[in-house]
Amino acid sequence: MNQEETLALWKQGKEAWNAWAEKMLAERKALENKGEWDVIVEPWGEEKPQDETTEKWFKDARAVFSSTETPHVFLEATSFEGWLFPSISEWNAATFKGGARFISATFKGIAQFGSATFKRDALFRDTIFEGDAWFRDATFEGDAWFRDATFEGTAWFRDATFERIANFSSSTFEGVARFHSATFEGGAQFTRVTFERDTWFISATFKGISQFSRATFKRDALLSSATFEDATWFHRATFEGDAGFSNVCFEKPTQFSDARFNTDASFNAAQIKQAFDLSGARFKEVPDFRQTHCEEAPLLDDVHIDSTIVKQRKPSDKTNFAVTAKYRALKRLAIQGHDHKHEVEFFAEELKSRRLMVYTQRDPSWWLSFIFDELSDYGRSIARPLMYWLGVIMLSAVHYIAMATPLDPYRATECLAGAGSQVNTAYQLAFAKGLLVPGLADRTIVTQAYDCLFGDIIPGSAAVVAGIQTLLSAILLFLLLLGIRNRFKLK
Repeated sequence: MNQEETLALWKQGKEAWNAWAEKMLAERKALENKGEWDVIVEPWGEEKPQDETTEKWFKDARAVFSSTETPHVFLEATSFEGWLFPSISEWNAATFKGGARFISATFKGIAQFGSATFKRDALFRDTIFEGDAWFRDATFEGDAWFRDATFEGTAWFRDATFERIANFSSSTFEGVARFHSATFEGGAQFTRVTFERDTWFISATFKGISQFSRATFKRDALLSSATFEDATWFHRATFEGDAGFSNVCFEKPTQFSDARFNTDASFNAAQIKQAFDLSGARFKEVPDFRQTHCEEAPLLDDVHIDSTIVKQRKPSDKTNFAVTAKYRALKRLAIQGHDHKHEVEFFAEELKSRRLMVYTQRDPSWWLSFIFDELSDYGRSIARPLMYWLGVIMLSAVHYIAMATPLDPYRATECLAGAGSQVNTAYQLAFAKGLLVPGLADRTIVTQAYDCLFGDIIPGSAAVVAGIQTLLSAILLFLLLLGIRNRFKLK
């Protein structure tokens, strides 16, 4: 229908309109059953007729309420509640001076509201858009309610302006959601929304409170260069694709508490001007906070990063500094917040990623890093250096026993009166040498142990073993104390 025919049928009311719509859908079904339906589907979802019969149906089923050439003004409150639109419906440049109600309406084809103006509330609650929904450059001067709506095609809200509340709570976007450069002057409600495909909020402006709590982004969520001027919630939001917050500006308190990031999350060069809560967040990959500026230290309590760093280098032997730099940026944020626990954790992961992704096994630094990791988990473990220290004591004792000289009667008497046997004496000597600190390792005990084991002449090999034990014990005791310091946040 042309515009005149569309408006004439509209004035007859919902019953007449839906009867016509059902008739058009029945005609389409009949054409499909007879094999006379011939269309191609463009990449963006629009159907293009390929023969005269199909083209005639599209012409007859098209509804033109308003166009850029002949814009229509709806002077009174208008209700399309429960209406059915069988094919493309055009509302471009329309002006709704009264309220516009599209509750539970069904759009079988593309719904075009480009540059439309809604002077009062626009209600699209429970509406189903089976084709693309075009609201590009639209202006909503009243509340815009899309709660529980379903967008099966692409949802175009690029450059749209929402002057009051924009409520998309519990809606489902099965196609791409495009909100590039949209302006939300009132509150933006996206609570429990499901975005099945890519979501674009690039350069969008949120001037009111923004709610994305429990929202699910199943593909990439791109919010680069967006501005959030009021409080923002992404509490328990789930990002199954990449989460792009590069160059975003958060001007008021922002919450990502208990959020889930299942792939890459980038906050590169973001500006965070007030409280930023990441407590309980889970990251599958190392998040990117490089060049991020936080005026207040972020909350990192119970943040967990599951990333598994590649254990072997690629055949190209190409270095990768990105992961190391990401951990260094996280460490800086932890230091800013005096979060010693995460500072130690991120420092350890920074060293590990540098070894695995920057160094090669030909570099001495690779081996030093490997030993640091193996002996103490980069200063985080108490058990590892303690167990290695006990192991050194046992091995040293075994060497002392193997190198001991036979007991003469005098030495046997002295030895039995002391430790009871050369075996016990060897362990006593090894333990005393392992303590290092005078007073803890009494010199009298050490002298008696040497006499019991070797007599007047100490074998050179025993002196070498004692020297090696002393060196290893010094290193392991240092790492043990480092682990205690880091575990209990001692400065």
